[in-house]
Amino acid sequence: TVQISQALTEDMNTGSGFTGGAPFAPASGVVLYAGFTINAEQLPSSAGNYFAHFKDSSTGFRAKIFTSRANAAPGYYRIGIANGANIVTGEVASDLATNTTYQIVSRYNVGTGESFVWVNPASSASAGVSATDATSTLTIAQYGLRQDSSVGTLYLDNLKIGTSLDEVVTLLPPVAQTLTTSVINGELI
Repeated sequence: TVQISQALTEDMNTGSGFTGGAPFAPASGVVLYAGFTINAEQLPSSAGNYFAHFKDSSTGFRAKIFTSRANAAPGYYRIGIANGANIVTGEVASDLATNTTYQIVSRYNVGTGESFVWVNPASSASAGVSATDATSTLTIAQYGLRQDSSVGTLYLDNLKIGTSLDEVVTLLPPVAQTLTTSVINGELI
């Protein structure tokens, strides 16, 4: 488990070769996935900022995962995605609560620069949002985590990098449900 906090300033990038075959050039046709769980202890700022990303072979970050309170109900936050130019192109339309664990999965197409993010995806057809890099595509060699004064306090766990959704999804325990019954005229309903 990694704490990502607005009070800290350390950033971390994985070493080269974070998954078999890295680095991945645009011509490779590889689509990369990153999956992890997050639990926010403290809300981000209204504008928020990115806290996780793929790192290209130059100085850029791709498929930047944002957390912010923009467009969320009071007391909640949302997850969004930005392209390499730092333009947030969308937020997953789900208000997320603090002290609750969520599965976050991102996808980055190394050849096209298209990225996508999901919250608690059941499959690749689940609702999410996309971003496309305005800059040219570059080789991807690392994955990084970033702390910033706008991200709140997040606990990130179970980070997995792979080349398919199945390789990175950690199934969360089912939400508890209550079954109620009634007896009417001697019959169980």
